[in-house]
Amino acid sequence: PEEIARKYLLLPVDHMGFRLSVICPGPLEGALLGNALEACKGWPVTYFLANIGEIEEAIEKMYGK
Repeated sequence: PEEIARKYLLLPVDHMGFRLSVICPGPLEGALLGNALEACKGWPVTYFLANIGEIEEAIEKMYGK
C-alpha cells in the first residue's frame, strides 16, 4: 500500500509466483523489512538497493502526490 511505501521507502517491483521483489534504501532496511513482509505474506522477499531520491521519485510516479 502507498502508506507503507512512503513510510518505509519500500517499493514493490516484481511478483513472480510466491516471491516478492522490492527496492529499498539500504541492506539493513531490506533485511528487516523483508523479514516483516515474509512474516506478513508468507512469501520470500528479494530486495534490491536504490538511493532514497530514486525511490521517492518512483513512489511519486506510482502513486502521485
